[in-house]
Amino acid sequence: MKNKKGFTLIEVLAVIIILAVILVIIAPKINEYYKDSVKRKNLQSAYGVRNAINQYFASTTGTFMGYTCEFPDNCSEITLDGSIPTGGTVTITANGIIFGFIRYGDNVFIIDDDGVTAVEYVTSPGDVIDFAYSTSGEQTYMVTDTGYYKLEVWGAQGGSISNVDSQWGPLNFAGGYGGYSTGVVHLSEDDILYINVGGQGSGYANTTYQASSALSGLAGGYNGGGAGGSGDYLGGTGGGGATSVALQSGVLAALDTNFNGLADSNEIGNILIVAGGGGGAGFNGTAGSAGGYQGKDGCCMFGGCNSEGATQATGYKFGLGGDGRNGYCYGSNSCEGVGGGGGGFYGGKASNNSGENTDSGGGGGSGYIGYSGLSDGIMFCYGCNEIGTAGIKTVSTTGDSGLRDTTNCPNGYSNNAVSKCAKAENGYVRITYLGTNL
Repeated sequence: MKNKKGFTLIEVLAVIIILAVILVIIAPKINEYYKDSVKRKNLQSAYGVRNAINQYFASTTGTFMGYTCEFPDNCSEITLDGSIPTGGTVTITANGIIFGFIRYGDNVFIIDDDGVTAVEYVTSPGDVIDFAYSTSGEQTYMVTDTGYYKLEVWGAQGGSISNVDSQWGPLNFAGGYGGYSTGVVHLSEDDILYINVGGQGSGYANTTYQASSALSGLAGGYNGGGAGGSGDYLGGTGGGGATSVALQSGVLAALDTNFNGLADSNEIGNILIVAGGGGGAGFNGTAGSAGGYQGKDGCCMFGGCNSEGATQATGYKFGLGGDGRNGYCYGSNSCEGVGGGGGGFYGGKASNNSGENTDSGGGGGSGYIGYSGLSDGIMFCYGCNEIGTAGIKTVSTTGDSGLRDTTNCPNGYSNNAVSKCAKAENGYVRITYLGTNL
């Protein structure tokens, strides 16, 4: 009977080495095959959405047939039979998170929990897309055509005091007006613009103040408007919010990732353009309007200008207007709040002075046209200082410059979004496609 001989250690090691070499060779192939299978599934999902959109455009009435699916697992099952009832939606979600944008031809769609929503798009030079203030906050736009775009942004007005009855008669103090900034930038297809339109600061209108009834200050507007301070008879009004367009999501203050209140170079690289918001009115104070390179100070009719407007380098904080100081009482005199500072690249300050008759309006926030890819940048603001330096070029809407729009806004401001005019009420954004060449 012959003795059976097993594998030697060397033979076992040789087999292990051979298997390891084979695994190293085929592992990338297996990984590539897995990625391809995921890609194919995602493409199937996209085709399903595309088919639904195609059916949508093929129909002259109605909307999508109702359908819900979780992306990307079973979205490929989306089918439509050509009968599209009204009131339906196609919902594409990924665990409740917005899936994003889908392009179909020259059309762009937002896919989120609310369904598939068509977005305005451009096809030829001169096409315009407008964005008004929205209580939903940030808005987005996906660029459909590579080329040059003119950006126009208007900041929001601060809160006003209008027709408020008092023992001295009706009180009327207008909130500072929002600024206007414009410039041209080159954008690429599928770039996403994050648009935050400033909201007007809260104010008082058509009311009677009550003596010795403490009133809290009013809220500032969306995108950085500071809150007003509290007062015995009347609180301060809120500052207006800034309007900004960026390649990064978030209101201006949220981009302060270093949490130091400063616009550090690593934080502003994706900010395309900003228009500052105006300061909120104080009980006895005129508010500062937004600036270009420098916002206007907020003043008290009895005690001088106590709330500083922001500049390109200083202010209350990057993207945030200051909150108004609470009212100061002196003897039998009333305590009244200070208006909040306007939002902006840097937000305007609100008075911290203590003493009688310092209930001023808030300072205006500054604009921004310093993005490296922005050309023809210029800022317009109500009654502000002018400068011709590139990158901070500023024109007053109430000055004598031939650049101001005297036809559409002879007073220097308008409730509507008018070129070269400061803005009353909420902010605004207008994007104009100029074409592939300038």
